[in-house]
Order: sequence, then C-alpha cells, then structure tokens
Amino acid sequence: MNIHYRAATLEDAAAIANVEVTSMQVANREFMPAVHLEKMDRLSSAERWKNALPSTEEQVPDQVAPDHIVVVAVHEKTVIGYVGAGKTNDKDVGFISSLFILSEYWGVGIGKVLMAEAMDIFREFKCHSAILCAYCDNPRARRFYERLGWTLTGKIYTQEIEGIKLEMVYYGRTVEK
Repeated sequence: MNIHYRAATLEDAAAIANVEVTSMQVANREFMPAVHLEKMDRLSSAERWKNALPSTEEQVPDQVAPDHIVVVAVHEKTVIGYVGAGKTNDKDVGFISSLFILSEYWGVGIGKVLMAEAMDIFREFKCHSAILCAYCDNPRARRFYERLGWTLTGKIYTQEIEGIKLEMVYYGRTVEK
C-alpha cells in the first residue's frame, strides 16, 4: 500500500472533517450516545478545520496556531488519516490533539507512522514530554497508545455528552531526542 505523509493545508479541511466524523462514528459507537454521533456534521467540521489549517501559499492565517501542526496520511490522493500535535501551555510539553484513521485502514501501521510524525513535531518544538487523552471506554485506542510506550498519568477528565458522563484518561511519555 503506497501511503505518503505530509503537513495538512487548508485544502485538506473537508477531507480531514470526513476522516474525523467517519472515524468517530465507528470508533466510539460502543460507548458514545448514538444521538451525538448521528448529529456529527462534516460541513461544520470542515469549517472548523478551515480556521485551523494554513493555505498552500505558505501564508498562515492569523487564527492558525503556529505551535500546532496537522499531518495527513494520503492514499491514492485521498486523506485517510491524520494526527494533530502541538504544545500545551507548558512549552516543554507537547499534546496530541487528535488521531483519526478511516476504519478500513486500521491495523496496517498508519497510526504508528502518524504517531512517529507527532514525535518529530514535538522534537521540532523542543518538547521534553508529551500527553494525550483517550476515552476510558475505548480499549482499542488505549492498547494502541500503550504499545507505543505511552503510560497513564493518573489524570482523568470527565466530559458530558448528551447527558452521559464519559471519562478520558491522560497518557504521557518522554520525547526522545
């Protein structure tokens, strides 16, 4: 399978939104309220992404965070996954804001490469460590992160969606130079 990885641009907004919504609907259907998943909207997501991605002309819009980068995985000109990585308020600590891959590409190594891309971003930003969150009820994601050396920090975040409280656990790891 020929997959290449590159920094996302404004032109990728709709494709990233499709990956985000489709992946969330598949990966989270076992524990997230169905009404929430059904309400997810690719157009709204694409608009949000348009405000978060630089254009191909290298002109970074004012609203784009200079310390957050999105890398896409592309197969046959189609965006099939992405990772968002940047800095937290503590400039020495990186944060993975999102990692999504279309389910038909799960298990072939794309997530592993995207996570390696995130680690490269953290090194570029001179981060010493990094964190990410995963839903407690998403064992597939949690096993994936643990296989890559991420460990639980003990911090838990509770999110309410459609009246249901969902817990997320924080993972951390050092960023090797």
